[in-house]
Amino acid sequence: MSQTQQTQGTREIKLGNEGRLTQDVIEFNGFWAASPRRVRLVFEVEENTGLWQLLIYDLERVGQSWRVGHYIDGYEGKRTLYDMTLALYYGRYIDDSEEARKYDVTNDVIRESGGVFVINLPDEWRPDVVIRIPALCGASYPLAEPVYIGMVDNRYFALDCAGGIQYFNTLDELEAWIRERECPEGHEYPVIHWWEWHLVRNGEVVYSEYVQPSPEDVVFAIRKYLT
Repeated sequence: MSQTQQTQGTREIKLGNEGRLTQDVIEFNGFWAASPRRVRLVFEVEENTGLWQLLIYDLERVGQSWRVGHYIDGYEGKRTLYDMTLALYYGRYIDDSEEARKYDVTNDVIRESGGVFVINLPDEWRPDVVIRIPALCGASYPLAEPVYIGMVDNRYFALDCAGGIQYFNTLDELEAWIRERECPEGHEYPVIHWWEWHLVRNGEVVYSEYVQPSPEDVVFAIRKYLT
């Protein structure tokens, strides 16, 4: 799932081995696509095994959260290393603690750089832990944001980088969601306004299109390449 190395006292973690679109990569990109204004970030480790998990909670939408890393709830040696409040600030997340606001500090904690999301804990100037995640989202222009559809951890998913991520228990649920994406503005032909969309199977992109599809185009491709 991840590669970890120690560099000058900093623990560096790289997710998405060999370019694979793992659950962690998809989940974090789903968080970035949603772009909540204020979040709580919690980084926990399990001392006996070295496992870790990163939890991000949307502070304005109760119940909305994202998890990256291992599931370590219930482990006896679980310990919280960082518990931070962050704010979205010009396309990146900065420390939003009382101290940072008091001194008007805008230290980056999460940012996109060169096609990679970089998470610095506690921040860019004191990086005890650095997590790097491939950036599927972040084109900066909504109409240019891609869509990824596939299956991960026995669930279908649709990552719309212009809005967020959805999970589905069945293919029927996924296909219904796709049909709901049809533009209602009365085009000559049914169309979904996706300029770039990809199908993912076993962590690999197996099909891509760079043209606006109809709902049935997407459903046909899913049945052909994912089932």
